[in-house]
Amino acid sequence: MKKIALAAMALCLCTTIVAQDGYSFARDRKGNVKSRSEISDSFREKFPGVSPEFLKGRLEKITSILLSSETVKGATGVDIEAYASVSEFTNVDLSFKNLVRSEGDPPGEYYHKGSSSLNVFINDRQSASGNILRFGFFELPVRTGEFNGYPVYDGGISKYVLVAPGISNPFIPCTKEEFIRELIQDEREKMRMFESAGHSETDEMKKNLSEVKAQYAEMKKMAESLKQSDPEGAAALTEAVKGMELMIKEVEETTSRDFKAEALEDPQYQHYKEVVQSLEEELNAMSSTERAQQAVWSQGAQEVTGKYSELVPDHLKEHGTPLYKLHPALQHSSEKINFMTVIFLESLPGMERTPADECIEKIRGESQIWRQIFSLTEM
Repeated sequence: MKKIALAAMALCLCTTIVAQDGYSFARDRKGNVKSRSEISDSFREKFPGVSPEFLKGRLEKITSILLSSETVKGATGVDIEAYASVSEFTNVDLSFKNLVRSEGDPPGEYYHKGSSSLNVFINDRQSASGNILRFGFFELPVRTGEFNGYPVYDGGISKYVLVAPGISNPFIPCTKEEFIRELIQDEREKMRMFESAGHSETDEMKKNLSEVKAQYAEMKKMAESLKQSDPEGAAALTEAVKGMELMIKEVEETTSRDFKAEALEDPQYQHYKEVVQSLEEELNAMSSTERAQQAVWSQGAQEVTGKYSELVPDHLKEHGTPLYKLHPALQHSSEKINFMTVIFLESLPGMERTPADECIEKIRGESQIWRQIFSLTEM
């Protein structure tokens, strides 16, 4: 890549590197730094009645530490944004957005082209597992190194740091019984949706029917009273009354239907019921020793075994994925930080290194910053 001086650009003096596809990185341009935080509706939906204030305060503390880094203070060639979200996946996203310009752009105009970022998650079980396959169970992540005293794992999708002080075995084998019971619970939840069908709709229709009947009676009475003084108006009202009679009849027929019975006869409900029965039979047929064995799962195993669990038979274990779960201590909390996960996202190996990538590399090396952040865990 060749450096060229944009001295002719009167509004700013920036050294850039010309990229192959026609744009240039503004490596010496000082960008903006922004910070924002929010409490997402997804947090309230997943944790109803739980206060998000502690988590919001911790995210803002983490944000403050990150923005105090030497990397952020001295960064050029990028705009920086810290976005803290108390949500279903509570985290701080620190993003470095590359500033670039194309030939012929007006002096001083730049736009974003790609970004690199880091994410600090708080008490997030999904990021801590690395690669959830089924109902919170996952394939064992591979430990690949260490970051400021904490293990780095490769979950297949990405590498991440797991900060869980005092927990030496964060991943525990999932048993066959645990897995099947989770499947049963999920299928029963689907059944409950059918079993509760129709109640609210029927109640609403009955309420509306009552209101329509009251309007009908009032209009019929008015039509009678207008027959002498306003025959034309009375005739129009009479026609409207006839239309309401037909509508009332249709609604009465609808409300008389047994929606619950119809829902329970639905083929999809019958399928869920069949799945639950089959899973229960599979579990009941297991000895206590078999129930305690680690679950080995494979998508499509049902074609071989005929069982909805898709658990792989013992003699075919090498063709399946042994399932794990998180240590019980790694639970969500809105009152303390039990654990953190950190993910660094940058250009793939072999791709051109960008100013944003360089910022991630620098902040990754600021041990003092990470010691401050990791000290916020309270296990």
